[in-house]
Amino acid sequence: MFKIRGFMHDTGRNFQSVAQLKEQIEILAQYKYNVFHWHLTDNPGWRLESKLYPELQSEEATTRQKGNFYTQEDFAAILAFCKERKITVIPEFDIPGHTDAFRKALKIDEMQDPKVKPILLDLFQELMDLADAETMPYIHIGTDEVRNDFERVSNDVIFELMQLIRKNNREVIVWKEGIVVKRDPYSINQLWAYHKGRKGHRFIDSRSNYINHLDPFAGMARLFFQQPTRQPKGDSLALGGILAAWPDNNINDERDILIQNPIYPSMVFYSDAIWNGRKKDYPEYWAKLPSNNTSEFNNFKTFEEKVITHRNLFFKGKEFQYIKQTDKEWKLIGPFNHKGSVEKSFPVEEEIKDNYKVNGKKFSWSDKHVGATIHLKHFFGFESVTKAKQGTFYAFTNIYSPDDRIQDFWIGFQGWSRSGGRRVGPFPDLGDWHTTKPRIWINNKEIAPPVWKQPNLGTKTDEIPFIDEDYFYRSPTKINLKKGWNKVLLKIPQDYNSWKWMFTCIPVNVTKDGFREVSELKYNTNFNLN
Repeated sequence: MFKIRGFMHDTGRNFQSVAQLKEQIEILAQYKYNVFHWHLTDNPGWRLESKLYPELQSEEATTRQKGNFYTQEDFAAILAFCKERKITVIPEFDIPGHTDAFRKALKIDEMQDPKVKPILLDLFQELMDLADAETMPYIHIGTDEVRNDFERVSNDVIFELMQLIRKNNREVIVWKEGIVVKRDPYSINQLWAYHKGRKGHRFIDSRSNYINHLDPFAGMARLFFQQPTRQPKGDSLALGGILAAWPDNNINDERDILIQNPIYPSMVFYSDAIWNGRKKDYPEYWAKLPSNNTSEFNNFKTFEEKVITHRNLFFKGKEFQYIKQTDKEWKLIGPFNHKGSVEKSFPVEEEIKDNYKVNGKKFSWSDKHVGATIHLKHFFGFESVTKAKQGTFYAFTNIYSPDDRIQDFWIGFQGWSRSGGRRVGPFPDLGDWHTTKPRIWINNKEIAPPVWKQPNLGTKTDEIPFIDEDYFYRSPTKINLKKGWNKVLLKIPQDYNSWKWMFTCIPVNVTKDGFREVSELKYNTNFNLN
């Protein structure tokens, strides 16, 4: 068990109502989380009311969801709601970076302005005056991603803020990577990406668990096989972990945060790791499931069954984007060298057989791949199928249907990260699944891609909300299956313009209670099935 078992929401970029936050906090309590990390400020908005500086909530200072902020009464209500459920709130004012709204509101051009320090001291004191130290023992001051000269402050300003917080009998939390104040011997480091904590400092682990980057399938394997704090259990320095949701892009509706990110599945999968710990870290399974019939695979499969039971009992009607995937098997072959032409065809498209010889090189199928989503090369470099940077893979399986039917499928060839615009590269035009020209055939009939509602968008499109980019929040693809075995072939090319090399293909039932398995359909990778 770890002292800190937390979950974080970024409401600075995208506001969520008190009711929606309470809904999620209730679930956190049910799964023994004991911290709600509340990221209250970011470039689009300063979301906590200040009576000292009310201009922080002005429409002029806010670029998204103008007029939406938490009153001090709202803040007190969330604190009380959490306290009743044994959950501690960690409020965060992220400074001196991520402060566009702060600077706009106060008409400050750069954070080195002499006016900044007294205002920040006032704001943090006002925050701490909203609750006593027992109720709110931690204050997070951010300090990450200070990338521009106009965001920089002297370390003296940061240290004085730390002293103020300590004077109020609170613990100071900072992001790492973030500003390092050498005179600071006591801050708690919250780790993200690949960053390590400072020697001798306590730390909270948020590495490799950002939900906005997670696919509903492969991402759950990462949460299950990840060892929080990279050690079996907590100690005086390793305090625990915080699962973080950073859907940076603008949204159309607050519910889109739950629809377009696997928030609830992630909560359930991570709860086991952060409560029970993990005897071993398995980075080799952060991007793929273990081979079938290994002990690690069986452990995941057993836990998956529990997750599905919980989904059916406790998440009816909620956004729970996970169905059973441990019975989905694939053969893979590649990567064939397309020499920069992603549309290049290879003999696999003409005839399915055990092996091929292309340009003097022999290619054979591998058949130990399990799951609904397969990362061929992971975008963060986690171990996956290949180390090649580009090429063309093919995936094959058979799906048995007991009858002729039109079946809903989740199909995708990209997992958009819901942050940084369309950061995997430009969005495809009409007629394409992706800019890399992937294709899918069922019984030798090609399946057309969706009719995109926002085709051909560029990468830097943070302010254009997602609508149908990912398979799990757009209308499923309808496919004709015949009675008996149906051959499924996918072509998955990759070039240097795309960030992710992956595919998803799984039948799904869409019900009034949520997404469910199509249990009567079976998978088999044998080429010779009739």
